[in-house]
Amino acid sequence: MIMKKTVVALITIIVTMSFSSGKRTKNKLSSLRQSKGYTLNGFDYPSARKMIDFFDTTYTNDKGRKSFCAWFSKAEIAVMQKALQEEVANVDGVRLYFGADSKIGTKLQNIKLFLISTTKRARPAKGLSVHGDYEEHESYLNKNLGQYYSNKCGTVLGMGGVLYGDTRPNPGPLCIGNIRHQMGGSNTYNWIQRRHDQKKFSRPNSRDRDSSAYNTESEWFEVCFVSSLFTAISDPGNNIDGLRIYMGNGFKLQSFKKRDVFIMVPTRAEGNKHVDNLGCLKLLSAYRSCKILQRPNAPHPSERVMNELFNERYFVLKATMGVMDGGYDKGELCPTICN
Repeated sequence: MIMKKTVVALITIIVTMSFSSGKRTKNKLSSLRQSKGYTLNGFDYPSARKMIDFFDTTYTNDKGRKSFCAWFSKAEIAVMQKALQEEVANVDGVRLYFGADSKIGTKLQNIKLFLISTTKRARPAKGLSVHGDYEEHESYLNKNLGQYYSNKCGTVLGMGGVLYGDTRPNPGPLCIGNIRHQMGGSNTYNWIQRRHDQKKFSRPNSRDRDSSAYNTESEWFEVCFVSSLFTAISDPGNNIDGLRIYMGNGFKLQSFKKRDVFIMVPTRAEGNKHVDNLGCLKLLSAYRSCKILQRPNAPHPSERVMNELFNERYFVLKATMGVMDGGYDKGELCPTICN
């Protein structure tokens, strides 16, 4: 009887050790795989995901005036464009995520913007986007690209971020086109001003700026639009030196309150400043052949329904209508459709 119990005990120990070893091996392999993954702007994916998840669990408590923007140089845009082109068979878009690593009271600290490539999911669970995270694997991305400014409107204005100024900048010549992601200049300026970190507009008929908590976690854009924009920025003939991405607050759909969005504004060099470029910037014609929305069947809305929703929230341009190139937005927002 004693011998039998001893044999059983030994078998249990061996099985347990084998399971633990297998589990450790699996975790180690998973860790090795993840250690090779990067965001498009060069942060290692596990660290970025940790900051994204921290933001996700805390952002609704961060009330008070706030601003955020990031700037990427032309050289950094070229690096990201190279990565997109090398993964063109796997990538269907780019999602811009908020991330943070700590808080003081309810105020989030060290806010970051992560650009993460996405790939199309075959059968997304209910409530998830059809566009899942796709870790880029090029080692040259591991450089933490970009400059980030949270609650520093004055600093950004001094660097050329004129959309934080008290006066709406002169847009320059009107642009003719039908680029779905293109915004009108008034919306660009007004939406960015709503998330200014100072108390009031200094323009006539002033009103308080929006001091509510963040209300967007991320925004998705199709790869053909992002790649076309990156290509236009990299083109020497366009005289663009980088891309500034502002947090704005503007669109309102049905009963929803105004939502935070990411507004992309190319910049040009003026001395040592990177000045918001509000002139016309021609994107590649290939962009127009891109499907604006790529959606499976239920439970997600149809493409027709989603287009109707977009048309309700945004000013829709017509091919014969002139409009300044005030920036680019109109992506898929979370939380509405989330990754």
